[in-house]
Amino acid sequence: MKAEFNKTNLHLLILTAFEFLGHFHSKCRKGDKPIEPLIEAQVQIELYEFILEWFTHHQWQEGESTPLPEITATTMSWAIFGVGIQWSRGDRKFTAEQVADQVVTFLSGGIGCPPG
Repeated sequence: MKAEFNKTNLHLLILTAFEFLGHFHSKCRKGDKPIEPLIEAQVQIELYEFILEWFTHHQWQEGESTPLPEITATTMSWAIFGVGIQWSRGDRKFTAEQVADQVVTFLSGGIGCPPG
């Protein structure tokens, strides 16, 4: 059983992705550059599939808008992945936690994310 969809778990997912990408980019050697896109693509696919599973099985409360799972998973996974790539390759003037907080706020505002 996977964790239920809520802000706390969304934050953990985002933070985990950022920390993985940050570690990956800090440990890659020049000889590893050709495989970077393959690993990054797999991270994005895993994010999509995890989020899709959340939205496929989430029980929406009456009155909540029900997003289309595939579109929501695509949007959220690419947003998380894109910000994670930007953060992990950049100067990291903000911590992964600070960036994850901002992404959760942004993503959860449009889908009525339950608190957690």
